[in-house]
Amino acid sequence: MAKKIICSIKTPEKNVYDGEADHTVIEAHDGKRGFLINHTPFITTLGNGEVRIHNDDNVRSFYVEGGIVEMLDNRLSVLAENSYSKEQLNRDEINGKLISLVETSKGKDPLSDEGNRVQSELARLKARKMFISK
Repeated sequence: MAKKIICSIKTPEKNVYDGEADHTVIEAHDGKRGFLINHTPFITTLGNGEVRIHNDDNVRSFYVEGGIVEMLDNRLSVLAENSYSKEQLNRDEINGKLISLVETSKGKDPLSDEGNRVQSELARLKARKMFISK
């Protein structure tokens, strides 16, 4: 039997995934990162995007927002602020929130605390929309 990565995805509210993987791809804060068996120890912060877990002929996808990822001794640990499956995300709801957020952000200073909060939420909503569009 081939060696596998032990993979887990957790949020403060729930254990999202525990299982094996041949390889995984995560969305780090600075781009995509892939992990295979015997990967060098690695830790980084997560971005907003997809975590893909490849195991045999199956691929599982999860959307995560923020957090950290660690690869150590063939164990990949994803500790995310939020995580969703495609079924948990609704395109119409996301579009409605995007429209509302764009409207409320008009005339606000993008460098203010409120402007920064709005830009962060826009980025999260756009990443969610991209995830469910795949």
